[in-house]
Amino acid sequence: MNVAVIDKAIFPRNKLCGGLLTERSQAVFKSIFGEGWEPAIETVSDSIAFYYRDRFLNQLDSYRRIYFTSRPNYDAFLLELAAKKGAKVFQGRIVSSIDLQNRTIILADGQKIQADFIIGADGVNSRVSKLIAGSRDRRHTLAFGLECEIPRDLLKRSVQSPEIYLGIARWGYGWVFPKKNSVTVGLAGLLNSNSSLRSNFEQFLRQICGFLPDIPYEGHHIPFGYYLNMPGRAATLLVGDAAGLVEPVTGEGIAFAMLSGRYAGEAVVQAAEQGDPNAALDLYLVGYRKITSLLKQAKWMRYLLFPEISQKLLVKALPHSQSIMKKYMDLIAGDIDYVDYFSHIFKRLIRNPFLLVKLAR
Repeated sequence: MNVAVIDKAIFPRNKLCGGLLTERSQAVFKSIFGEGWEPAIETVSDSIAFYYRDRFLNQLDSYRRIYFTSRPNYDAFLLELAAKKGAKVFQGRIVSSIDLQNRTIILADGQKIQADFIIGADGVNSRVSKLIAGSRDRRHTLAFGLECEIPRDLLKRSVQSPEIYLGIARWGYGWVFPKKNSVTVGLAGLLNSNSSLRSNFEQFLRQICGFLPDIPYEGHHIPFGYYLNMPGRAATLLVGDAAGLVEPVTGEGIAFAMLSGRYAGEAVVQAAEQGDPNAALDLYLVGYRKITSLLKQAKWMRYLLFPEISQKLLVKALPHSQSIMKKYMDLIAGDIDYVDYFSHIFKRLIRNPFLLVKLAR
C-alpha cells in the first residue's frame, strides 16, 4: 500500500491530553507495531488515589500499571514508527479542501493528492466528518477539558501516583498526573452542565498548588460518548476523536484512537484485495462496533456515576472498599466491561448490609 500521512503541524507538536496510558493502550499498541513503547513513556505507576473535592477517599497500591507520556513525544514517536513502515509523511501541510467524490485532497499550496481511500483522523472538529455527516449542533454531546503543566518544583509535595478528583466538575472529574519533570493538572466536564468551568479549574489549581500559578493553561473540546453510528462513507473512514471514540466515564481516547486506526487499516487492505474500495466502510464496521459496544455500555452506566445522588453513594463507598478500585483498574485495562464492573459493585452492596447502612446515613 502507498500511504500518505498529512498533518498541518510539524512534529513534535503540542496536544492537550492528560497523557495517561492504560494496559489496554499498551496491548493495542503492541498488536499494531509488535514492539514496545518505552521510548515514549515518561513515568510508570502501579497506584491510584481518589478524592472528593479536597477530601482523600482511598488509595490502591501495587496492583496494575498505569503509564504516562507527553503527547508531543508520544505522537511524534507514532509518526516515526509509521514512517519506518513506509508511510510518506507530509508535515506542516494544510488541507484546504477535500473532494470526497473524486477522493482528492487539495493542499493549501495547490498540490493535489488522489487516493483510493481516505481516513479522517483529524480530531473532534474533523473536517472529514463534517463533509460526511454535515454540521450538527453538538453542544449537548461535547465535554470541555482544561489543563496545565506544573513544574514539579512549584509543588509542595511529591506526586508519584495519579490522583482522581470527583465533585470538581459536573459530569466529569479532575486529575493530577505525574510526568518526568512536571505534573499535569486537568479538569473536564460536559459543556452544558458546567457554566463556570474556567473558574472551577482555577480554584482546583489553587487547591493543588496552594496558589494560582502564573502558567498559561489550555482548553479543548472532547467528544464524550456520542460516537458516530456510521463512521464514514464508502471508501472514506473516520477514526479516533473524529468518530467520537472517547469513553464517556474515564475520558480515555488514546486506546480507541489506535484501535480504530488499526481496524480502518485492516478494512482498507481487505477492500483493496477485493478490488472494491467502496466496501471499506462495511468491512470497518465489524471492528468499529466492537469499540462502540463498550462505549454504549459506558454511556448508559455513567448515569450511575455522575448524577449527584449516585456520586454521593460512590463517595461513601470508596473509603471502605479496595475491591471497587481494583475492579476499576481491571476495567480500564480492558479485562472486564462496565456490566461486570457495576455487577460487582451491586453484589458487594447486597452482601454487605453494614455498608448499605453506612451509605444510607
